[in-house]
Amino acid sequence: MTRGIPGYTIRLLLRSPGRSLALAAGLALGVALVVSILFFVQSSSRQLTQTAIKPVPIAMVGHPPAPQDQSTANKQSASPPP
Repeated sequence: MTRGIPGYTIRLLLRSPGRSLALAAGLALGVALVVSILFFVQSSSRQLTQTAIKPVPIAMVGHPPAPQDQSTANKQSASPPP
């Protein structure tokens, strides 16, 4: 009989093939779930990045007030110009 890890593995596979098959199926399912989560996170982050760097249209443009002399500035109230 072979010695070491390969011999031990072969002996376990031959002794309980059903358990070995269940182990392989469970391991494949776990790896598939992790990979699918990683793909989902990558695609979501790519889409969020594209949304974040998309140009945003500006709806309002502010204009600075016209320069005034001191005598006119003191007489005006705080109301905005018409």
